[in-house]
Amino acid sequence: MKFATVQYAGKEQVALVDGNDGVFWPLSSLDVDFSGNMIQLVQKFADLRGRLSPKGKGVPLSEAKVLAPIPVPARNIFCVGKNYREHAAEFSKSGFDSSAKEG
Repeated sequence: MKFATVQYAGKEQVALVDGNDGVFWPLSSLDVDFSGNMIQLVQKFADLRGRLSPKGKGVPLSEAKVLAPIPVPARNIFCVGKNYREHAAEFSKSGFDSSAKEG
């Protein structure tokens, strides 16, 4: 199971998603008294964890629009992938890589 932010039933909401079966459950439908966004879910996850289990057959993902997990982050997020040797070498020479070894 994964979490996603979806546009469904005219509103943006957090959902529990089963990607294998292509269905989701809005958290508001799981009786967890939660109607917040993804950031609020992360902050409250420890309190909700035991109560976040699917109920019923779920809603087909085709009936919703999957949005960015955190549509409006509190600040910019900057990520650099180092999964390719050439890119990692280029990044380490850029001066932005604090983990790069001098040499």
